[in-house]
Amino acid sequence: MKNLNLRSTPPWLLATNDDGADAHGLHELEHALRPLGQLFTVAPAQEKSGASHSISVRRGLRCELAPRGEPGFENAQRWTVDGTPADCVIAALSHVLVFPPAVVVSGINHGGNMGRNIHYSGTVGAASEAALHGIPAIAMSLCGKPPADFSAAAQLAAQLVTAILRQGLPEGCILNVNVPVDWTIGGELRATRAYCRQSRTITTALDDREGLWVRESVDWESAPADSDLRAVEEMAASVSLIEVYPPVNGEPGKFDLAAFLAAGR
Repeated sequence: MKNLNLRSTPPWLLATNDDGADAHGLHELEHALRPLGQLFTVAPAQEKSGASHSISVRRGLRCELAPRGEPGFENAQRWTVDGTPADCVIAALSHVLVFPPAVVVSGINHGGNMGRNIHYSGTVGAASEAALHGIPAIAMSLCGKPPADFSAAAQLAAQLVTAILRQGLPEGCILNVNVPVDWTIGGELRATRAYCRQSRTITTALDDREGLWVRESVDWESAPADSDLRAVEEMAASVSLIEVYPPVNGEPGKFDLAAFLAAGR
């Protein structure tokens, strides 16, 4: 586990998401991360929810500058890629950035990514791609959509980035964070595990739409006490350590997530 505390120079940070470069959650994340170092944003040109860890291999990708017009962001380092969230991370590392970032943060997603949804999520997919390149990463989600307040989730993301810079993460792992809509920055922060048995993916017909639509059915009552589902149900922010690939030295088994979270507050 590497210590990434870069005291001599501002660390480089990369923000991305799956809701697109104009998403409110990404904008709130950018506001929170900019004071921590040199921030770069490379995000999908269009919404790519549910893209998982897919990449584009049968067409060329277009990477373009995408400045924000609001005060303070006129010179922001922002790009869009007309591909998936994982494509955005790959493009950032191989085309946009001269050096790899210290931390990648994907989000803030408009909706939770818990249980089996971590396998479908483009937010988690982008963070997982960063882990494949040896870069610590966070998948950040708010269990709600605009006009919900994303500010507390953004502040939590900044706290976790600071903790990673100081303490590092185990090789091959990411943090998957889910924040309840009404959670505040002083609220409970719970180390959890991602459980898939309490959720099912189904297709269903909707009264006002044509065709079958993919939806999730969740058994909240049977979710274990240490699950991400139960934490959010009990209004605690959930932080799970997700193994993207097994490291040689077995660090995840030695990593105390609860202690990591306590030290970062």
